[in-house]
Amino acid sequence: MSPVAIAALVGAALGVVAWGAGAGGLYVALGPFLGVWFWLFWRALRTSMRVRWLAVPGFVVLAAVLFFVQQPALLRADLFRRDGVTTQAAVMGRFADPGTLVDRGTVPGQGKYVGYRYRVGAREYEGRSVAPIGAEHLKVGDTITIQYLRTDPGVSAAAPPTDTLGDVVSLSLLGAGWLVSGAVNLHVYGRRPFMSLWRGDR
Repeated sequence: MSPVAIAALVGAALGVVAWGAGAGGLYVALGPFLGVWFWLFWRALRTSMRVRWLAVPGFVVLAAVLFFVQQPALLRADLFRRDGVTTQAAVMGRFADPGTLVDRGTVPGQGKYVGYRYRVGAREYEGRSVAPIGAEHLKVGDTITIQYLRTDPGVSAAAPPTDTLGDVVSLSLLGAGWLVSGAVNLHVYGRRPFMSLWRGDR
Protein backbone atom coordinates (compact mmCIF):
# COMPACT_ATOMS: atom_id res chain seq x y z
CA MET A 1 0.00 0.00 0.00
CA SER A 2 1.33 3.44 -0.92
CA PRO A 3 2.24 5.98 1.79
CA VAL A 4 -0.48 8.30 0.51
CA ALA A 5 -3.12 5.59 0.90
CA ILE A 6 -1.91 4.90 4.44
CA ALA A 7 -2.07 8.61 5.27
CA ALA A 8 -5.62 8.78 3.90
CA LEU A 9 -6.68 5.79 6.03
CA VAL A 10 -5.10 7.30 9.14
CA GLY A 11 -6.84 10.62 8.45
CA ALA A 12 -10.17 8.81 7.99
CA ALA A 13 -9.69 6.92 11.27
CA LEU A 14 -8.88 10.14 13.15
CA GLY A 15 -11.93 11.77 11.58
CA VAL A 16 -14.14 8.95 12.88
CA VAL A 17 -12.57 9.30 16.34
CA ALA A 18 -13.23 13.06 16.32
CA TRP A 19 -16.81 12.47 15.22
CA GLY A 20 -17.30 9.93 18.00
CA ALA A 21 -15.97 12.46 20.50
CA GLY A 22 -18.70 14.91 19.53
CA ALA A 23 -17.14 16.82 16.65
CA GLY A 24 -19.10 17.44 13.48
CA GLY A 25 -19.45 14.97 10.65
CA LEU A 26 -17.28 17.25 8.53
CA TYR A 27 -14.22 15.71 10.21
CA VAL A 28 -15.19 12.30 8.82
CA ALA A 29 -15.57 13.69 5.31
CA LEU A 30 -12.32 15.68 5.39
CA GLY A 31 -10.28 13.12 7.33
CA PRO A 32 -8.68 11.34 4.32
CA PHE A 33 -7.85 14.64 2.61
CA LEU A 34 -6.31 16.13 5.75
CA GLY A 35 -4.32 12.94 6.37
CA VAL A 36 -2.77 13.13 2.90
CA TRP A 37 -2.30 16.90 3.12
CA PHE A 38 -0.29 16.81 6.33
CA TRP A 39 1.66 13.72 5.27
CA LEU A 40 2.81 15.63 2.19
CA PHE A 41 3.72 18.58 4.40
CA TRP A 42 5.74 16.38 6.79
CA ARG A 43 7.47 14.73 3.84
CA ALA A 44 8.42 18.11 2.39
CA LEU A 45 9.87 19.25 5.71
CA ARG A 46 11.99 16.11 6.00
CA THR A 47 13.41 16.34 2.51
CA SER A 48 14.35 20.02 2.37
CA MET A 49 16.39 21.99 4.90
CA ARG A 50 15.53 25.23 3.15
CA VAL A 51 11.81 24.51 3.49
CA ARG A 52 12.28 23.80 7.21
CA TRP A 53 14.14 27.06 7.77
CA LEU A 54 11.29 28.98 6.12
CA ALA A 55 8.31 26.98 7.41
CA VAL A 56 9.10 26.96 11.12
CA PRO A 57 9.56 30.74 11.56
CA GLY A 58 6.61 31.30 9.23
CA PHE A 59 4.42 29.09 11.41
CA VAL A 60 5.44 30.94 14.58
CA VAL A 61 4.83 34.37 13.06
CA LEU A 62 1.45 33.44 11.56
CA ALA A 63 0.28 31.80 14.79
CA ALA A 64 1.23 34.96 16.72
CA VAL A 65 -0.58 37.20 14.22
CA LEU A 66 -3.73 35.07 14.31
CA PHE A 67 -3.64 35.01 18.11
CA PHE A 68 -3.30 38.81 18.20
CA VAL A 69 -6.19 39.32 15.74
CA GLN A 70 -8.52 37.27 17.95
CA GLN A 71 -7.72 39.21 21.14
CA PRO A 72 -10.71 41.62 20.94
CA ALA A 73 -13.16 38.72 20.74
CA LEU A 74 -11.40 36.92 23.59
CA LEU A 75 -11.44 40.03 25.81
CA ARG A 76 -15.12 40.67 25.03
CA ALA A 77 -16.02 37.07 25.87
CA ASP A 78 -14.10 37.28 29.14
CA LEU A 79 -15.87 40.54 30.00
CA PHE A 80 -19.30 38.99 29.45
CA ARG A 81 -18.35 35.94 31.52
CA ARG A 82 -17.23 38.11 34.45
CA ASP A 83 -19.73 40.95 34.24
CA GLY A 84 -22.65 39.66 32.18
CA VAL A 85 -26.22 39.79 33.50
CA THR A 86 -28.94 37.75 31.83
CA THR A 87 -32.34 39.32 31.17
CA GLN A 88 -35.25 39.21 28.74
CA ALA A 89 -35.64 41.60 25.82
CA ALA A 90 -38.41 42.37 23.33
CA VAL A 91 -37.51 41.88 19.67
CA MET A 92 -37.77 45.00 17.52
CA GLY A 93 -36.81 43.33 14.25
CA ARG A 94 -33.98 41.85 12.24
CA PHE A 95 -31.51 44.06 10.43
CA ALA A 96 -28.73 43.77 7.88
CA ASP A 97 -26.17 46.03 9.60
CA PRO A 98 -24.62 45.99 13.09
CA GLY A 99 -25.46 49.56 14.14
CA THR A 100 -25.33 50.20 17.86
CA LEU A 101 -28.92 51.40 18.20
CA VAL A 102 -32.00 50.39 16.29
CA ASP A 103 -32.99 52.89 13.63
CA ARG A 104 -36.74 53.26 13.97
CA GLY A 105 -36.97 54.39 10.36
CA THR A 106 -35.53 51.12 9.06
CA VAL A 107 -37.94 48.43 8.02
CA PRO A 108 -36.88 45.16 9.70
CA GLY A 109 -35.56 42.67 7.16
CA GLN A 110 -34.03 39.21 7.07
CA GLY A 111 -30.59 40.36 8.20
CA LYS A 112 -28.16 38.59 10.49
CA TYR A 113 -28.61 41.11 13.32
CA VAL A 114 -31.53 41.34 15.74
CA GLY A 115 -32.69 44.55 17.37
CA TYR A 116 -34.25 44.46 20.82
CA ARG A 117 -35.37 46.56 23.78
CA TYR A 118 -34.66 45.72 27.41
CA ARG A 119 -35.00 47.36 30.81
CA VAL A 120 -32.43 47.71 33.59
CA GLY A 121 -33.98 49.20 36.70
CA ALA A 122 -36.01 52.25 35.67
CA ARG A 123 -34.13 52.80 32.41
CA GLU A 124 -34.87 51.27 29.03
CA TYR A 125 -32.14 50.38 26.52
CA GLU A 126 -32.07 49.39 22.90
CA GLY A 127 -29.45 47.16 21.34
CA ARG A 128 -28.55 45.28 18.22
CA SER A 129 -26.29 42.26 17.95
CA VAL A 130 -25.70 39.09 15.99
CA ALA A 131 -28.95 37.12 16.01
CA PRO A 132 -29.06 33.98 18.14
CA ILE A 133 -29.69 30.51 16.72
CA GLY A 134 -33.28 30.18 15.55
CA ALA A 135 -33.66 33.91 14.89
CA GLU A 136 -35.23 33.25 11.50
CA HIS A 137 -38.46 32.45 13.35
CA LEU A 138 -38.47 35.60 15.48
CA LYS A 139 -41.19 38.19 15.10
CA VAL A 140 -41.45 41.74 16.37
CA GLY A 141 -42.60 41.60 19.98
CA ASP A 142 -41.16 38.15 20.71
CA THR A 143 -39.03 37.74 23.83
CA ILE A 144 -35.41 36.63 23.67
CA THR A 145 -32.71 36.13 26.29
CA ILE A 146 -29.80 38.56 26.16
CA GLN A 147 -26.88 39.57 28.35
CA TYR A 148 -25.77 43.08 29.27
CA LEU A 149 -22.77 44.28 31.23
CA ARG A 150 -23.40 45.09 34.88
CA THR A 151 -20.93 47.98 34.75
CA ASP A 152 -22.22 49.29 31.42
CA PRO A 153 -25.86 48.25 30.83
CA GLY A 154 -25.91 49.83 27.38
CA VAL A 155 -23.55 47.12 26.11
CA SER A 156 -25.44 43.92 25.38
CA ALA A 157 -25.49 40.83 23.19
CA ALA A 158 -28.21 38.42 22.09
CA ALA A 159 -25.56 35.78 21.40
CA PRO A 160 -22.72 36.57 23.86
CA PRO A 161 -19.25 35.52 22.69
CA THR A 162 -17.99 32.28 24.20
CA ASP A 163 -14.36 32.33 23.08
CA THR A 164 -11.85 30.90 25.55
CA LEU A 165 -8.07 31.08 25.62
CA GLY A 166 -7.95 27.42 24.57
CA ASP A 167 -10.20 28.14 21.58
CA VAL A 168 -8.06 31.06 20.45
CA VAL A 169 -4.79 29.15 20.84
CA SER A 170 -6.19 26.12 18.97
CA LEU A 171 -7.54 28.22 16.11
CA SER A 172 -4.27 30.16 15.87
CA LEU A 173 -2.18 26.99 15.67
CA LEU A 174 -4.54 25.27 13.23
CA GLY A 175 -4.82 28.35 11.04
CA ALA A 176 -1.05 28.85 10.94
CA GLY A 177 -0.51 25.15 10.25
CA TRP A 178 -3.01 25.21 7.41
CA LEU A 179 -1.53 28.31 5.77
CA VAL A 180 2.10 27.19 6.10
CA SER A 181 1.39 23.64 4.96
CA GLY A 182 -0.55 24.99 1.99
CA ALA A 183 2.32 27.24 0.93
CA VAL A 184 4.89 24.45 1.38
CA ASN A 185 2.84 21.84 -0.47
CA LEU A 186 2.14 24.20 -3.34
CA HIS A 187 5.83 25.08 -3.61
CA VAL A 188 7.15 21.51 -3.38
CA TYR A 189 4.46 19.51 -5.18
CA GLY A 190 2.66 22.11 -7.29
CA ARG A 191 3.98 20.88 -10.65
CA ARG A 192 4.25 17.17 -9.94
CA PRO A 193 1.75 14.69 -11.43
CA PHE A 194 -0.75 13.28 -8.94
CA MET A 195 0.13 9.63 -9.58
CA SER A 196 3.76 10.20 -8.59
CA LEU A 197 2.54 11.51 -5.24
CA TRP A 198 0.15 8.57 -4.88
CA ARG A 199 3.03 6.12 -5.41
CA GLY A 200 5.18 8.08 -2.96
CA ASP A 201 7.87 8.89 -5.53
CA ARG A 202 10.54 11.31 -4.36
